[in-house]
Amino acid sequence: AGFRSPPAAPQTALERVLVQLWAEVLGIGTIGVEDNFFEFGGNSLSAAEIAAKTGTLFSIQIAPPVLFEAKTVAKLLKFLVAPGLDAPRADRISETWLRIGSMSHDEFRAMLEKERSMRQDRG
Repeated sequence: AGFRSPPAAPQTALERVLVQLWAEVLGIGTIGVEDNFFEFGGNSLSAAEIAAKTGTLFSIQIAPPVLFEAKTVAKLLKFLVAPGLDAPRADRISETWLRIGSMSHDEFRAMLEKERSMRQDRG
């Protein structure tokens, strides 16, 4: 195998979320924002899974073929933010997703209970 330079690190919360989703779906440890989807084993099935997970997380529609055109996380951002996802909203969702992902089960349960009680107090 040839020498591979270190992956380009994600700079924003949205990039961190996308890198984590791609790495999870592709079954690899680390991926950078400029790494090519296909060079890490991406195919139509993994494109559909990434499109579904990303679309669900950000409440937008993503056609799996977009990943064939936007082969890197950096390029995919242009497809996501422009049409239906404004950058501040994307960052808020991303920060929440990252925070939840780092919580223990007990911390997550406590957060849900706090949210539930706050909603009941308002209602």
